[in-house]
Amino acid sequence: MKRAGYLLTVLALAGPLKAQLGGPPVPIENPITEEKRILGKLIFWEEQLSSDNTMACGTCHQTHAGGADDRFARHYGRDDEYFTYDDFVGSRGVRPSTSDGEFSFSGELLTPTSHQVVQRNSLSFYMAPYNKELMWDGRVTEEFIDPETGAVLISLDGALESQALDPILSEVEMAFPGRSWDDVSEKLESVRPMALATDLPPDMATALAGGEGYPELFTAAFGDPEITAARIAFALATYERTLIPDQTPWDLFKGGDSEALTPAQKNGEALFRDAARCNLCHNPPTFTDDRFHNIGIRPPLDDRGRFHITHDFDDLGRFKTPSLRNVSLRPRLFHTGRQPEFLGPAFHGLTHHGKSLVARVMTVYLLGGGPHPGNLSDFIIPLELTDTEVDNLIDFVENGLTDPRARDQLFPFDSPTLFSTSKERGIRYIAEGTPGRGGRQAMLIVEAPPVVGGGPFRVGVYGARHGSLAWVSLEPATDAVEGSPWDLNDPMFQSTPSFIDGHATWQAELPMDETLIGQEIDICWCFFDDSIPSRIAKTRTVRLTVH
Repeated sequence: MKRAGYLLTVLALAGPLKAQLGGPPVPIENPITEEKRILGKLIFWEEQLSSDNTMACGTCHQTHAGGADDRFARHYGRDDEYFTYDDFVGSRGVRPSTSDGEFSFSGELLTPTSHQVVQRNSLSFYMAPYNKELMWDGRVTEEFIDPETGAVLISLDGALESQALDPILSEVEMAFPGRSWDDVSEKLESVRPMALATDLPPDMATALAGGEGYPELFTAAFGDPEITAARIAFALATYERTLIPDQTPWDLFKGGDSEALTPAQKNGEALFRDAARCNLCHNPPTFTDDRFHNIGIRPPLDDRGRFHITHDFDDLGRFKTPSLRNVSLRPRLFHTGRQPEFLGPAFHGLTHHGKSLVARVMTVYLLGGGPHPGNLSDFIIPLELTDTEVDNLIDFVENGLTDPRARDQLFPFDSPTLFSTSKERGIRYIAEGTPGRGGRQAMLIVEAPPVVGGGPFRVGVYGARHGSLAWVSLEPATDAVEGSPWDLNDPMFQSTPSFIDGHATWQAELPMDETLIGQEIDICWCFFDDSIPSRIAKTRTVRLTVH
């Protein structure tokens, strides 16, 4: 009765389209200001917000990917085996480490534990400001509680603030174990904003043109330089509330431009509201009902979804309806991140309407849901549409609901180039290693360059011979310039030879000396090995540029 009643309500409301997309709700406790917006934009794209300088909020929520993640990371699912039915694709997080930054190692050969994978596909953050509950299972609600004081700071419309802080202390996404908000605040107080990023958008570059650090930016936004978890959340939420993709062809068409949609797209929009039944869950103008449904793409017990929050068996395997705005820009859909052709034999060869992701996903709805119908939502039934109608529907969803500013990464959807997602990455291997006894080749681990004022950088090694006498070798990439402050004889940079169990982590921290920026150093691990002619085995050598 509960589901039937909801269906009747939606059918009653889904007739005439609602008004065009207006501004999102803004909590009275956190009004939008330009100073908070630019601070939030900087923090959102700040890789130094993570413990190891490898992850920003924007690493998993990229503008060119429609606010989602275009990196591929597979998780083995419940059966602990890769390439089986229950695998899913999520966002890659940080490599497991100890609380003091040492790499975690495991297995017989003490290899490094691989990067962790968030167990659901990243949702786009573009339409998040309109949601009362966030995340695939809706576990984040609109009441925002200060994590440092326990005080309720926002009672209504604070879901963005509530969600913004979770990844920063998450040991999977951005943090070393045991990270505290004091740790985060102390780091932001000392770092140079955006030290690892390049190609800053004009508004970000202007905000930093005077050499401002985060204390000055927090002063501009909040009146004093104190950096707190709540203020970080307020700034991030403010930035996200300004990313409104409301200039789609559909918006222009509804605003009176009769030519904004093509004839095929107009037909697709009519099908969307009628025969295809899309608007039962993807209600205009947000193109989501902000509710939770099961469309049968995974056994409900593999990931119980909304049930984890409500403990209501009607919610078993149900997940939030994502907005369809800018859906054509996203590299993966569904909470599993799996492509439709991986759902089973019934879905093979049924994507004749095109090779785009939206076209392939349409197969799921044409067939009346995925191959796991347990607790399937009442809305999901087979669709009887002609090939032309399906093509028109896909055209409308892909092109009629895409904001060209988001597609072309124009303001406010612009972003810097992050070190963590750059193809170049600034990590250049310039020399092969020297194998040791028995041809054993030790492997180097480098994930981020040294950053002036950015905390320790680390270089790991694994696969070395047990009991090796090992040390890190650092050399200037070019002959030292007279008067250069880069002094590798400083005890801060010395790696004292010591015996290792086949794996180790070395860490060092640069002084706050901006004349070091741009200099290059060559780094490798070395091992004493009297069984080879040179008596010194080595990993590959990496050349790093100081940021």
